[in-house]
Amino acid sequence: MNRNRNSPEMRRILALIIACNAVFVLSKVEWLEPERWYDATVAPGHYHYYGINVTEEYAELSVDMKASGGDPDIYVRFNNLPTKEVYDLSDTSITTDHLIRIRSDEGQVRLRAGSYYIAVYAYGSAEARSSLRARLYKCPGDCSGHGSCDAATKTCQCNEGYRTDRSDCSAQLLKLQLGETYVGTVPRMSTLYAEFELKDENAIELRGFLQRRGGYARVQLLLRRGGFPSPTHWDAQDIDFWGARSELEVAVTRDSEVPVRTGKWYLAIDNEREGASGEDFPFKLTVHGYACPRGCSGHGTCNAESHECACDPEWDAAKDCSAANHPLSLGVDHVASVLGFEKANFKIVLPAMRGGSELVVQVRTMGSEHYPRVYINPLTLPDAASRWAANRLPQASDTAVLRVASGDLLEQGNIWFVQVDNEHERPVNVSVRAALAAFCAHGKSNPDGSCDCNRGWTGTFCEEKRGVMTRAGAVVLSLAMLSVGMLVAFCIKRYWPELCARRQPEPTLQYSNLGTGLIGDQ
Repeated sequence: MNRNRNSPEMRRILALIIACNAVFVLSKVEWLEPERWYDATVAPGHYHYYGINVTEEYAELSVDMKASGGDPDIYVRFNNLPTKEVYDLSDTSITTDHLIRIRSDEGQVRLRAGSYYIAVYAYGSAEARSSLRARLYKCPGDCSGHGSCDAATKTCQCNEGYRTDRSDCSAQLLKLQLGETYVGTVPRMSTLYAEFELKDENAIELRGFLQRRGGYARVQLLLRRGGFPSPTHWDAQDIDFWGARSELEVAVTRDSEVPVRTGKWYLAIDNEREGASGEDFPFKLTVHGYACPRGCSGHGTCNAESHECACDPEWDAAKDCSAANHPLSLGVDHVASVLGFEKANFKIVLPAMRGGSELVVQVRTMGSEHYPRVYINPLTLPDAASRWAANRLPQASDTAVLRVASGDLLEQGNIWFVQVDNEHERPVNVSVRAALAAFCAHGKSNPDGSCDCNRGWTGTFCEEKRGVMTRAGAVVLSLAMLSVGMLVAFCIKRYWPELCARRQPEPTLQYSNLGTGLIGDQ
């Protein structure tokens, strides 16, 4: 036999083997009836295959799967068996509910007439248990219960309040009023739109605030002027990647690439991100137009003409009055609890500075298993992008220390701000302490930067020893000794006899009969 792989005989044999293998594999495919649930248990690392036939009359194929054990993933492919390496669409999320939609009018993969194969793959080391259902619709999403289907054109006529850019009538459209709060729920694999109009020509900011009321849906908040936003078309965006954030915020200002201006604006709460299809999203939504930064955050007064805030006391660190400043007394521990994904700010007012003192800030966690970031900055609040110094509490320690040298203190001023940034979802308790540490040569530094000198030492920084004559003292003493010496010399020479009377007594005369002369003894 000719064993050349390119020979006609070998090609026929290979084709026969492939065909037999395809027949064997296709014999393992379980063919689905629409709307019926099918249960399967799959061994680790193996597949269970389903199939369904789609005709020209349908506009959508929807595949739902509910996991009841292990970690099953689903893969879909047109006219061929899918694998985890080769497929058209997949849902490998870790949620209980999985969903794949294929439509004839949208998406990268369009619905065609033919056979679709679905693979349930057991990921990991445990067997996977699941229930799966396929549905066929003549209009997208069967109009989601919010419209009527025109089977001839495969299009939906959406009801009032659901007329958006979504062909399946699935997206609700809210009519918002600025400053009012709206409460609702975005179903899984759905998007909610909100329409509002900005009329204030003095507005310099437009901000939307979205609060989570429960659950762990991984949503994104989008803002766009003049049209419905989407994950690819938006003017402002905020994403909750892990379903842990309590609030999302989008904003445009007069300095944005698309600046704030009057007219129609649209928000979108998108609960359709890949891998985020498992939960509904209960929310609270508010939109504001501001004439001052953040409307002074409720802690100040806005001057609409100058667009500046007059902040309340202890809220003056940021121009928008957004951050409370806990005053830090030097040498005193300040204990605070920082909520998840929140920041705590501390204000330090230093006394009149003298050279030689440095500012030392110590931040210590109290019983926490995660560690925040710590920033320090002069005059204004610090953050990750603008700060004088930064430190992350290391995993091996519960304390971070920031230092500002004396020269920098003299140059930057006596007002400093410390920020503790909790990047974790759980709260963290911290103790913050600030002190001025002076270089005390022979003593210890007080919190205010002065020195408490050891016995026998004096001076601003304890650099002078008591009892040791200084150069100036030596000069004075030398002059005093010179004066005394001159006085003694005057006395000897009797320049001032009245001052030296006791030191210079009059001489006495003694007479002797032994000689004829007079002898004078002193």
